[in-house]
Amino acid sequence: MRKYEFLNHEEVHFSKLFNMSPVAIVLTDLEGKVRAANPAARKLFEAMNIHHRSVADLMQGELLDRIRNRMPIQHVAMTMTRGDSKTELVIDGDYVSIEYRPHLILILRDVTAQMAKEQELWFMAYHDMLTKLPNRKYYFDRFDKALAEAKDAGERLAVLMFDLDRFKEINDRYGHLVGDQALMQVADSIRAILTEDDFAARLGGDEFIIFCRDASKGQVTEKIEQLQTHLADHPLIVGENRHPLQISIGVSFYPEHGLDSDTLINHADKAMYQVKRSGRGNYSFARDEE
Repeated sequence: MRKYEFLNHEEVHFSKLFNMSPVAIVLTDLEGKVRAANPAARKLFEAMNIHHRSVADLMQGELLDRIRNRMPIQHVAMTMTRGDSKTELVIDGDYVSIEYRPHLILILRDVTAQMAKEQELWFMAYHDMLTKLPNRKYYFDRFDKALAEAKDAGERLAVLMFDLDRFKEINDRYGHLVGDQALMQVADSIRAILTEDDFAARLGGDEFIIFCRDASKGQVTEKIEQLQTHLADHPLIVGENRHPLQISIGVSFYPEHGLDSDTLINHADKAMYQVKRSGRGNYSFARDEE
C-alpha cells in the first residue's frame, strides 16, 4: 500500500512539473510519434495538432533518425517551418520507461531570437555598416582561403583594387552625407556585377576591392566594363544636379604578380594609381615585370 501511494505521489509530482514548466516538453515513442506535450510545447507549435504526429512532420532536421537509432539527443538543432516563418530550436532528450515501454522526453528551446542576435553581431563585426559590404577583416579571411584553393587547383585569381575618383571634391562640394550616398551607390553597382565566384569589400574611405576566382583577363575586362556601365547609368543626383561617378581600377593576377595577398594588392594598387596619373575613370593591369 505504501509503495502504491509513493508511486502515485511521484506521478502526480511529475505531472505538475510537466504541465507547469515554462519550457516546452514533448513525450514521444521510439518511432518519433508525439504521445504527450505540455502547454508550453503546444504554445510553441501554436494551432498545430501535434498529438500522434511524427516529429518529422513538425520539424526539419536529423531528430527522427537519432530517435529511431536510440542515439543521444544532446543539443540537436532543428528548424520548424510554418509558412514563411521559421523557428530555430535546440533539443535535448532522455530515454525513459513508461508503463514498461520505452519513450523519449524531449526538451525544446526556442533559440530563434538568440540566433538572430548572434547573426546581427556577426554582421556588424564583418561588414561595413555604411555600404553593407564585407569589411577589411572579412575580405582578408576569405581572400587567404581563396588563395590557398587557387594554389591547390592550379587556378588564377584576379584582384581588382579601385577607389572613387574625386571623392574629396564630392565631400567638399556637397557635404559628407552626399559623399556617403556616393559610396553606397558604388557599393550597389559592385553588387550588381558580382557572381558566385567573386567577393567584394570596402577597405575603408573610398577604397573598394574585389577578388575573382579562376578569371581570365578577358573575363575581368568584361566585369570592369559592366561595373563602369552600371555606374554611368546611375549618377549621383543632388537636387537638380546629376554628378557622374567614376572609378579608377588596378588589376593584378595570382600567380603572375604575386603569391600572397600583400604582394597582389600592392601591384593592383600601383596599377590603380597609374590610371589616376593618366586621367582617371579607367582601368589598368599590373605589369608582369613589377
